[in-house]
This record gives sequence, C-alpha cells and structure tokens, in this order.
Amino acid sequence: MPYRFLPHTADAYFEAWGDTWEEVLCSSVQAFYAVMFEGEREGKEEKTVVVEAEDIDILIHDVLEELLFLLDVEGFVGAECKAEITGNGTLRAVVRIRGEKLDPRKHRPKDEVKAVTYHELRAWEEGGKKYFRCILDL
Repeated sequence: MPYRFLPHTADAYFEAWGDTWEEVLCSSVQAFYAVMFEGEREGKEEKTVVVEAEDIDILIHDVLEELLFLLDVEGFVGAECKAEITGNGTLRAVVRIRGEKLDPRKHRPKDEVKAVTYHELRAWEEGGKKYFRCILDL
C-alpha cells in the first residue's frame, strides 16, 4: 500500500494514495501502524470497524481513531486491511483489520500516537488518483 511520510517538526505527517478510496484508507492504516511499530505483524484475529461520516477525509480520520482506541483498550495491532466504502450522502466504511495482540518484543514500539488530528487533514483527487493527508499527534 502506498504512503509516505512528510516533514513535520514534532508529529507524524503522512500522505496515502491509491486508485480507490478503499485503497487510500488501507494505505493510511498501514502508515498509522508504521509510525508506532517496527517488526512483523501477523493477522491472527480479525476486528471490524464501522464508521459513518459526511466527508471522506473525516471518514478515514475516524477509522484511524477507532484503531487507536482498539490499540489503547485491547492492545490490538493491525497487520492487514480490507475496506468497503459505500454511500452518496453519508459515507459508511466497513473495515476489516487482521492483526494480533501487542507484543513489545515482536512489534518493537517506536513512537506513541496520542491522537489523530484534524490539523492539515485533507483528501483530494488528482490525475486519476485519490490522496489523503493526516497528522498524528505523538
């Protein structure tokens, strides 16, 4: 899944892209976990996240917030993502994340994400591709 990190003074700023919003969402999920962990993650169990929002940027933001909640409360670290986005007015994302319980020796924590911010949050289409940018508060 394609993503890249952009320069930022104190936080993690990333851009994800793809041919569909589902690809962009899953690329964003991969970037989210890459900020926090090194090492291999396995898809031993599955969690489903369902989110609704009026705009695609808020929808992806809210999925990442739900994943942060799953990490904080259940210690769940995602490895694989499959997403379906439907709707014309209100958008609905059903995201299936395969992952496992956090194991600090295996996952080697890097930075701790405190929040998914709205600052610089942006989603757009350009040249036949879809893009999303987000800052993660560390």
